[in-house]
Amino acid sequence: YSITYDLKFWLHNYDRYPEKRDKVMTNAWYALQRAGINLPLPVREVYHHEEGASEQALRRREHLARMTTDLRTAEILDVLNDMELAVLVERVHARLYGVGDLLVRQGDPGETLFILRSGRVRVDVRNKNSATITVNRLGPGECFGEMALMTGEPRGASVIAEEDTEVLVVSKDDLAPLLRNNAKLPERLGEMLNLRREMNRLALERQQADELPNDETISYPKLVDRIRQFFGLGREES
Repeated sequence: YSITYDLKFWLHNYDRYPEKRDKVMTNAWYALQRAGINLPLPVREVYHHEEGASEQALRRREHLARMTTDLRTAEILDVLNDMELAVLVERVHARLYGVGDLLVRQGDPGETLFILRSGRVRVDVRNKNSATITVNRLGPGECFGEMALMTGEPRGASVIAEEDTEVLVVSKDDLAPLLRNNAKLPERLGEMLNLRREMNRLALERQQADELPNDETISYPKLVDRIRQFFGLGREES
């Protein structure tokens, strides 16, 4: 059986219709890819060789090794030891975004961290006058969304793909088993998160700080408490 999709969109005029249609179809393709839906193509694939168990295992090890290397580029995950990282890499997944796609929107709820594997994104913030200011651009090896991942805090900025972009996504559910098994991990993550927030604050102060919304100041102990509360962990006994 098959499924036929009807995609409708409206134009104010038909100026540059082929270009606009291509943009709509491209965005639809990326959205379907992120949803795990593959469109059948009129091509013929011929396989002359079937992978054995050892080859499949080798390919999987190479895939996990690349994923582990990419996870290591996120400073917030530096506090994880090799065993913890090996558990995490089995749970994360990759997503693709096309030019102009919105990865996250300022003010929306979230609980995921994004690590850029390829491409480039723009970070926009609405100021006190509701004007949009571009505060940063990120490329491969950089990440965003650590506060959403660790505390469930609403997104502090909108992030838009400026190129075809691939990211690794780390969710709250991916990280939760590690925190449940290591009572010291919230403190380690809280310390790194506190450092990241301070670095981001200093960077924003250099970019029209008077026009940007005020960032809430959170002490390190309060930050750790928010991490524990968000992940449903009790307070550590002293």
